[in-house]
Amino acid sequence: MTGMIGSRCRRLQRRGWGNGKCWLAGAVATVLCLADSSFVPAFARPPVRVEKNGAAQAVPPAAAAPATASPVSDSTVPPVAPAADPLAPSVAPNPAAITASTAITAPALPGIAPPQDPRLAQVFAVFDATCAQCHQTGKLNQPSPSGALGNILDLPHLARQTHLVRAGQPDASLLYQVLLDRHRPLELTPDIKWPVADDIARVRTWISELSAPTATCSQPPITGDTIAAAIDAAVAAAGEAAAHEMRFITLAHLANTCATPAELEGYRQAISKVLNSLSWGAQPIAPVALDEAKSVLSFKLSDIGWVDEHWNTLARAEPKAIALDLAAKLKTPATNSRPIRGDWFAYAALRPPFYAELLGLPPTLDETVRLLGINRRTDTADGRGMRAGLKTSSVTRGPRVIERHQADTRRFWLAHDFSDSVGEHDIFERPLGGIRGAPDKAQYRDEGQRVIFSLPNSFVAFALYESDGHRIDQLPQRLELDPLRSAGSTLAAQSCLGCHTGGIKPFTDQMRAHVGSDKFTGSRDVKDLALALYDTQNEWVRVLDEDAYRYRRAMIQAGIDPDMSLGGLEPTAALAHRYTRSLDLKIAAAEIGMLPAALDTKLAEAALPDRSLGYRLRQGLLTRTDANRLFLALNAAAPSTATQQTQAIAPSITSSGSKIALALWTNQTVYKSGDLMTVFAQPSAPCYLTLISVNATGKATVLFPSEFDPDNLINPDAPFALPTEKAHYQFRLKDPGRETIIGRCQTQAKFPAGVEPDYERQRFTVLGNYDNFLRTSFSLDSDAARNRAVAKTAAKDAPKDTPKDAKPAPVAATPPADSTARAAVSIEIK
Repeated sequence: MTGMIGSRCRRLQRRGWGNGKCWLAGAVATVLCLADSSFVPAFARPPVRVEKNGAAQAVPPAAAAPATASPVSDSTVPPVAPAADPLAPSVAPNPAAITASTAITAPALPGIAPPQDPRLAQVFAVFDATCAQCHQTGKLNQPSPSGALGNILDLPHLARQTHLVRAGQPDASLLYQVLLDRHRPLELTPDIKWPVADDIARVRTWISELSAPTATCSQPPITGDTIAAAIDAAVAAAGEAAAHEMRFITLAHLANTCATPAELEGYRQAISKVLNSLSWGAQPIAPVALDEAKSVLSFKLSDIGWVDEHWNTLARAEPKAIALDLAAKLKTPATNSRPIRGDWFAYAALRPPFYAELLGLPPTLDETVRLLGINRRTDTADGRGMRAGLKTSSVTRGPRVIERHQADTRRFWLAHDFSDSVGEHDIFERPLGGIRGAPDKAQYRDEGQRVIFSLPNSFVAFALYESDGHRIDQLPQRLELDPLRSAGSTLAAQSCLGCHTGGIKPFTDQMRAHVGSDKFTGSRDVKDLALALYDTQNEWVRVLDEDAYRYRRAMIQAGIDPDMSLGGLEPTAALAHRYTRSLDLKIAAAEIGMLPAALDTKLAEAALPDRSLGYRLRQGLLTRTDANRLFLALNAAAPSTATQQTQAIAPSITSSGSKIALALWTNQTVYKSGDLMTVFAQPSAPCYLTLISVNATGKATVLFPSEFDPDNLINPDAPFALPTEKAHYQFRLKDPGRETIIGRCQTQAKFPAGVEPDYERQRFTVLGNYDNFLRTSFSLDSDAARNRAVAKTAAKDAPKDTPKDAKPAPVAATPPADSTARAAVSIEIK
């Protein structure tokens, strides 16, 4: 026994763990969920640090201080809590940086209990049974929440998310639309039941009975004058030399939307995490709050190893529609005093094209390794590198080989990914990929590589590479688990940070046991090489604990709670989502510094080039792209070339997760009895439109198509108006109350299930009670969806090879997917 321990210690000393300390621990390790980035050569040089005396010095990234790696998400067994690491660095976190909200604590599953109200409990049960496995942090069966929704069981919070739930308007609520479409990643969650008609009805009733919040913010609005005064005071206090390096980020518009103190604190921590994740500085930094509301933050360029051009790249790209112009309010003439909006900063800085440019990532894997001072081949030959193998990655659902390398305080993790286990992808028969001198039959060939490496401040960075080692923005589709793409799994640092909140995800190595068993068919030489290369779980857990400790310590030093989440999402992802999600009138008003009533009046009176934007915002939601167009129009500013270029990175958010979207609006929001109504619709792709009117008593009538307009195929080229120009009818409103216009546009089916026009009997098809119609329609839609799913499964499971004399079993053809876009607006008749 003594000899075995001594041998183990000597091997650990070779790995750089020193002092002859040995610790045999449990069987847990981790691997990387890496990200993409895009190389722009402007910042491929080492960053420059400006010293106090003003002299500029090049600081090679590889020479900077402690670093940590945050491995990627792979879990083939339930996670095991790692034991305390006796080899963790003896340097304690800065006590001043640890507060009640940032102390290191073990992550705990949130307490999720059904509401006491029986009706709310039924809604809770629907979401728990059909949605929670993908959208409730603590119950996920995948690395991170899908669709930027991680707290679907928190009904009070969910009800306040206007981009998902429109109080009193279920047909206009994205959450309800998704349920109607039976959205469910079948490949990922085959055991989750389909929602039934009663489930949908319960959610519909819940949304119908919600009241729109009327409470105002507890704090006064933060104005441009307030922001300018905070910046002026900070610049004056810093002095001319230091002020030249100061840059500013604002969260004021989020505070003005009545974000809670906890949410604002999370957003501040998110800004700190973004800055430190793009830093070549030696130590973590915490941005400084300048105003009483802590909505204006500042930092120094040299603290994160940036020069002017890093910041200017972002400042030039910030969409003009949202840029905060304080030139007339600032007393200081500094050209870089304009703050950047925090939500856009979190959205853009961690994604292509900016992430790789700001971080200065080289174009190849070999150059990245050299930049970090890592020698992979020498490490492997000398036994300092580590490897593990997995049969099935939870990220790709294919095999994976994981490497870890260390040089001084720098950590480097690499995951080799495969789409299948056939031929050169069979890592369990070819375990020696990349090993010089190994037999060719023993070498695997990967299809893509994901990397996580430590920065000098112990935060982590991410990159993706092709099999030949060239950096790319996105791996091939075959290396991504389809259902996870809705969570942004292919997008660089943003998605990886969302998955690796603490830097470590557990996995169990399966290679060493396989190679040491009788099932391994390789030669004795190959077996010996593999056993020397692939480490035991006891050795893995040690380094993983150390890496996790370093990353968590760095976050605390930067004022970040490693276990914080906002709405079930990692804070940087939550902050970025505040920019990408659709806006209602209240949020839009806060963004441009107006009260909702004032913006409503301005939209009604303004002569906008595209008046539909104003109508749509007053009646519902605008996507970020359309909201930015509206803001520019309100400012009477034509988009510049630079603005048009930056709009390309603004997301186009479609309805119900479908491939098409539908905009719907009317010529007024409030009518008098006897007024004429015109309905407008515009899809993002050609589709068959159906418009249904539901009056205050719940009676539904199909307005389009009708005997007068039977052809309901519409195109995206221009808004479709109903009645049409040549129509021989009008829509004259009569009975006071609220009326809802519901639009549904389908790419395949001419009519929604349950709509069967009979123009010989009815010029406009009467559907009767709308709730009853929905049940019938839902049942018919469910049957069709089940048939498509069965056909798809049969086609997928059909035998690939059959004997020459055998007839293949008949397989039902999979019907083409019918993409559906939904929209609804409510009008008031007085």
